[in-house]
Amino acid sequence: MAKKISKAAGTSPAQILAKDLTQLRRVFGATLLSYQTRVESQIDSTKQAVLDGDGNEKTPQERIRDLRDMLALVRKLEIKSAKGRRRDLRKIENTAGELCEFVGRWNL
Repeated sequence: MAKKISKAAGTSPAQILAKDLTQLRRVFGATLLSYQTRVESQIDSTKQAVLDGDGNEKTPQERIRDLRDMLALVRKLEIKSAKGRRRDLRKIENTAGELCEFVGRWNL
């Protein structure tokens, strides 16, 4: 037999759910911010490594090939940001990771 829920102030199932949904939204926002920070950090570190290696007059051929491949990776991304799809976020994250792998092979 189901227990009766007391009707005391602030204890109705609707109010409890509303509080939990507020907490869920807060956690969701914090998770998104953490994710965004991590991916943006990868992108920024890649950008900085690319710019740091740009001043060399004798850029190795291997790095030039890597730069071309990196450029192709970035340009081939087809993102529909207005739709807010998880798969688009995954594409960006995967691309950022691949770019970091390229840079990781360089001896800066």
